[in-house]
Amino acid sequence: MMNPYGKKLGSVLLAALLGVSGLSNAFVMSAYAEETQTESVTEAVGEAAEEMEAAAETAAEAEDAAEEDLTAEAETEDAAGSEDTAEAETETEIETEAPQLELAVDSETVIVTDATGLGIVSLTFVTAADVFSAEAGTAENETSGGASSEEEASDEDASEETEAETEGSEDTEDASETSEAETEASEDAEVVLLAEEANGTVHTFEDVSLTGLSGLTLVEKIGFIFLKGTDEAGDEKYFYETAEEVELETPVTMYTVGMVNIREEASGESTLLGTADRGSEVEVLGGTSSWFRVTQGDLTGYVAARYLTADAGEAEAAVEAEATARAALEAAAAAQAAAAAQAAAAAAASSSSSSSSGSPSSSSSSSSSGGKTEVSREAVDDCDGSGHGYYIVTYSDGSVDYIDY
Repeated sequence: MMNPYGKKLGSVLLAALLGVSGLSNAFVMSAYAEETQTESVTEAVGEAAEEMEAAAETAAEAEDAAEEDLTAEAETEDAAGSEDTAEAETETEIETEAPQLELAVDSETVIVTDATGLGIVSLTFVTAADVFSAEAGTAENETSGGASSEEEASDEDASEETEAETEGSEDTEDASETSEAETEASEDAEVVLLAEEANGTVHTFEDVSLTGLSGLTLVEKIGFIFLKGTDEAGDEKYFYETAEEVELETPVTMYTVGMVNIREEASGESTLLGTADRGSEVEVLGGTSSWFRVTQGDLTGYVAARYLTADAGEAEAAVEAEATARAALEAAAAAQAAAAAQAAAAAAASSSSSSSSGSPSSSSSSSSSGGKTEVSREAVDDCDGSGHGYYIVTYSDGSVDYIDY
């Protein structure tokens, strides 16, 4: 007979074994699930990493493409900028390069630079008779437009009658023709220079002689033009167009390039009102082609046009050049005076030595007066053609003085 306690114990043991087995299975299932979940996560992470890497590569490629586009665009802009710069430089060269005009002078062709900015298209020497004939023809055309055909017929009849009446005076006519021929020859001897603009405006120059001149240039100031050149001695020569005096609507600021006289009238013989130093600023009110009417301070008068410029830099350069030239002259004068003083001292020493060996009376006659003497005198700058300028006077003691003349 089975022990009831043993049966119960067996049941308990069996239950225990089954519980342990259940726990083991649960643990195994849990571990398997965890491993499966880890693998899924790992796979998901890997896929995400691959996607991120692919996205990064795509972004890098896009960035490289964008940089290439920007580089190409920049190169295009640089090329365009270079073209613009080249065009601008070309335009500047075209603007700053003054036109060159040809002019026949004494059977030769000379070059004249047109710095007027007016677009001079031709320069031509013609006789005064041609100019007078053209002007007379123009005036005749203007006044003969209202004449009737009947009046013209009457004039012709009168002309025929006059010719018939004067047939007997051939000697008188011959003399008259000779006189007219001489007059025409005189007019032919007078030659004028015509400068024509593209718009047909003609500027006339009288008494122009360009023989031996170089660096011929046309220059414009306040609407007038003049022709300048340099002769073989290095002096500048000026020829002004024939024009009436004008009054400017608005004053123009200009600067002096020399020490100039301000005169009452447009003439070097007119009354002198005052002077203006080199580099002075003046207001130009008008004037003629060769004399400008200006105001400086309380003075209003005329100044020679060639000593005025609208370029302040040119005036400053003239001041600096004058200062440099004056310093060089002073240095040369001082050196000359020092040499003269040294020579005088040597001569005095020699004279003293001779007198000491000779009669005592000769010493008094050879003694120096002790005063300074003039060593050199140099004239500078005839500033308006009237003779105004100054002398640089150097003395034996090395001093220098300036004396106006």
